[in-house]
Amino acid sequence: MIQLNEIYDLINYAKKNNLPLAVPEEELQNLIERLKKDSKNLKYSNDDFIDMVIDKVQRNTKNSALSEFLKTVNIKNIPLGRMNACAYYSAGEKHEVKADCKFLRSFQQLSDIAGVILIYDICREKTDELLCNFYLQYLAALVYAFDNKLNENYEPSYQYAEYLLSKVDEKRKNFSDCMMYFSREVFESALAFIVGHEIGHHYNGDIEQLIIRNFSPDEYKTREYAADDFGVIFALEYMNASISDGNAFNYINEEIFARKDYRILGILLVFQCFIYLFGNSGGDKHPRTDERLRNVIDKLQKSGVNGLAEAVNELKSLQKLIDDTRKLLKIFTN
Repeated sequence: MIQLNEIYDLINYAKKNNLPLAVPEEELQNLIERLKKDSKNLKYSNDDFIDMVIDKVQRNTKNSALSEFLKTVNIKNIPLGRMNACAYYSAGEKHEVKADCKFLRSFQQLSDIAGVILIYDICREKTDELLCNFYLQYLAALVYAFDNKLNENYEPSYQYAEYLLSKVDEKRKNFSDCMMYFSREVFESALAFIVGHEIGHHYNGDIEQLIIRNFSPDEYKTREYAADDFGVIFALEYMNASISDGNAFNYINEEIFARKDYRILGILLVFQCFIYLFGNSGGDKHPRTDERLRNVIDKLQKSGVNGLAEAVNELKSLQKLIDDTRKLLKIFTN
């Protein structure tokens, strides 16, 4: 599971490099045991993140047909090579989806970078040398990790970013909590869209139709747009469920908690991640990624959701932030 792997990686990196852990190791071990216990009760997948997203929608949606359909979904989190996720036919009772944990990890790194954009809005008046140094080193570590997956040093770079976050937290109460809150909300909304898209292929009957006949390239692309539309609806269902559950984070005020812009940013960031990892070309079976992004923005506009304009601006800021960080890395590593 993603959470377990992250905790193990953090502990091993700290020990290997003789670095202190911000959280007592005993507390981390207790968390590990709880996660192991929780994994035995997963209904939809082999990962807590995915199960949590689907379960929230299944329990809170007012669409009874969708709620019943979600009970038939089974998601396997396994390596898929260059693909991030796919829906496929199963002779069993459940509708099958495969999701690549490596892709999800890459997306989580982008979500962490997005946290810098979002927390700056509530910390700009308190920015000092400590925070400036943190932002620069943190961004450099995360962008390097994201861009160097084939380099064995990318994981230490990611863990170094987590270490930097813990050091800032020693002097600024709840800073890391706020950072992780934003990055997690971005990531989970994105995950809801990704999972929702693949579930949408089943819900729309695409997979069953493929058993009967092949689709033309235009039909494939039309059905991809329809699955994106379903993914948007599914992600919005998840956002509404999360907000309706109430604010359990005492370090995030109610006004920030109720915002939808950073949750919508998660949906938009999915397509930016596609472009970074796979390019903009969709191929024979998928539309171009930028065209899919425009379609999703149009779907969100028609839904009347608040915060879309802010999310679009946040995506542009994030793109520039990553590009500028890459330029700095290129200067200092040459």
